[in-house]
Amino acid sequence: MSATETLRPILAKYIVEPDSLQAAFDDPTTELFSLGLDSMGSFALLDDLAAEGAVIEFTELVENPTVEFLASRLG
Repeated sequence: MSATETLRPILAKYIVEPDSLQAAFDDPTTELFSLGLDSMGSFALLDDLAAEGAVIEFTELVENPTVEFLASRLG
C-alpha cells in the first residue's frame, strides 16, 4: 500500500467534508488546517500516524500541514 493510500483513511477521520478530503489529495501541498483539520484533531492524527510508524512532532505538522509532508514521512 502506498503512503497516500495509507494516509487517506486516517485523514478522513479528521477532515470530514468529502470535498475537502479530496482537495487535500488533488493538491497535496494544500494546508490541511484550511480544509478543516483543527488542533485537537492534529494530536489524534499524530497518534494515528505514529501507530503506522511515522513519528511526527506537533511543531513539524504545524510547519508542514500537507498531505505531501505526511506522505513523505509515511513512505
